[in-house]
Amino acid sequence: SEEIVIKYLVYAFVASFTGAIAGSMLGFALFPTLLATCFSILFDMPPIIISYRLGYAAIGIIVSVGVTVLSSYLSVRQSLKTHPSILMKPKAPKGGKRIILERWPELWSKLNFTTKVTCRNVFRNKKRFIMAVIGVLGCTSLLVAAFGVNNSINSTLERQFTNEDSIWCYDMQTVLNGSFDTEITDCDAIEIIRNRPEIKSAMLQFMKVYNTRSSKTDKELETYILVPEDKNQIGEYIRLKDAKNGKPLTLPDSGAVITEKLAKKLKLSVGDNITVKVSELYSVDVPVAAVAENYAFHYVYMNKGVYKALFSTNPKYNYISSNFAFEMTPEQKSTLAEELMNEYEINAVSYSNEIQSMFENTLDSLNYIVIVLIVCAGLLCLIVLYNLSVININERVKEIATIKVLGFDNFEVSQYIFRENLLLSLLGTFIGLFTGVGIHRLVIAVAEVDIVMYGKEAGFLSFIYAAVLSLGFSLLVNLILRRTLKNVDMVESLKSNE
Repeated sequence: SEEIVIKYLVYAFVASFTGAIAGSMLGFALFPTLLATCFSILFDMPPIIISYRLGYAAIGIIVSVGVTVLSSYLSVRQSLKTHPSILMKPKAPKGGKRIILERWPELWSKLNFTTKVTCRNVFRNKKRFIMAVIGVLGCTSLLVAAFGVNNSINSTLERQFTNEDSIWCYDMQTVLNGSFDTEITDCDAIEIIRNRPEIKSAMLQFMKVYNTRSSKTDKELETYILVPEDKNQIGEYIRLKDAKNGKPLTLPDSGAVITEKLAKKLKLSVGDNITVKVSELYSVDVPVAAVAENYAFHYVYMNKGVYKALFSTNPKYNYISSNFAFEMTPEQKSTLAEELMNEYEINAVSYSNEIQSMFENTLDSLNYIVIVLIVCAGLLCLIVLYNLSVININERVKEIATIKVLGFDNFEVSQYIFRENLLLSLLGTFIGLFTGVGIHRLVIAVAEVDIVMYGKEAGFLSFIYAAVLSLGFSLLVNLILRRTLKNVDMVESLKSNE
């Protein structure tokens, strides 16, 4: 018995150890690169140096090999308790039992014979049933998460930049050479821009980065304080919408509007104070009047009256937001920027589509997460279903040969066996669509960086794609194993082994 046990344990050890070594090498090469690519959204990352961490690798190898060897040991020990003469005979199928559907006569009576047989066969081996459902469930969950991440990235770009009701709706932003207190001195640049034929409207604004914090957390975040010259004009360039109900917001006469991610990071809500660090020795507490939807960077919006009351000074305007009078070509934009840059008061010109392109290129790096999740999901589904199906077929060779003798052709035999796979796949897919929502939210929470907030909805099409791919993987396994069923020899399989 010990020699038999050792034989199977050596096989399990060699197979699992080889897979663990290959998996650890792939993991050290793939996942650090993937994570570094994601964090490059926030940081200027140096070239990644791939190193093989023996300590971490040893933990993974020991766990994976240990679980595999232990499972093999328990299985072999269980088999060795049986008399050798019994082991030489084909494994007898489990006896049929009444299943839960039979206790629902209204439904059971409407099922045809083959469907009833399929249901009984599925529930006959509960361990295989649970493993198959968990495998397909995991596959579907990963696919929902993968497509959901892609949808979240796209919805972030659309809501911030490209939708008709996007948050940033200005076309051009101009950085002034200096700052202007319009109550003391005039800003010629605003008139120069407004008088251009390409420009429909323009607005002076003060915008500066400060560190902000709150009394509820130790975090300190870089935040843009934005003050428009005319609070009634801000809606033409930045659409402020309530983070909870999406209703339009106006700049209040007391307090400020802060963006959603900033509120979450600093654990702030309406009525709290956000502390703006003006210098090492001077800070200002700003009351939070509303929380606005926003997906890129952190902002605090306030009107000039509130700013003057809180900071004891007039805002000194240093930016101009403007909208075009007509659709501009890249050549026209380039010419406009060159001409404006010749003006003394203008220091730089940028266009919203350029900022959008920058974000698109940056967020494209997260597509690696989508690809990795889809590949992992496909491998999980294929490996689990293939192994379980092979075991199922090998244990039921005599049954398959019998139905062939009874006149079932190859297609009918395939349907007889693979209908069970399809039923298990449908059940696993259905449950996986719900568990995938949780995995999607977890991935989004991990992938998010401080200055970007992704959409939380996976999207309806994500569920459709996940369900179609999961069932597609199941059908692929069925197609691969059709040849195995076709090659079952009726005469040899029905011979007695006694």
